[in-house]
Amino acid sequence: MVFFHLRSVPGAAWPPLPAPDISQVWAAYLTLDRTQWLSPPELEALQLRQLHALLLHCFEQVPYYRRVLSEADFPAHPIATVADLRRIPLLTR
Repeated sequence: MVFFHLRSVPGAAWPPLPAPDISQVWAAYLTLDRTQWLSPPELEALQLRQLHALLLHCFEQVPYYRRVLSEADFPAHPIATVADLRRIPLLTR
């Protein structure tokens, strides 16, 4: 019977921690595994929460988006439905 010994692999450490790029792939896999069974309304709610976080970041960090989103009455009236996206003008470039 052959046993695998960590000491036989140069540079091995315990507990094994994946490299950062592998960690990101694993995190994406876990997210997909968790969300693949969501119902359409649950998935839309998750997407809208992610969109809100992105728009809030843009509002806080980018002067152009602060102006454009303010004109669309964001963040006072956040994007709560897919239809609300019409309040945000399309970029021309």
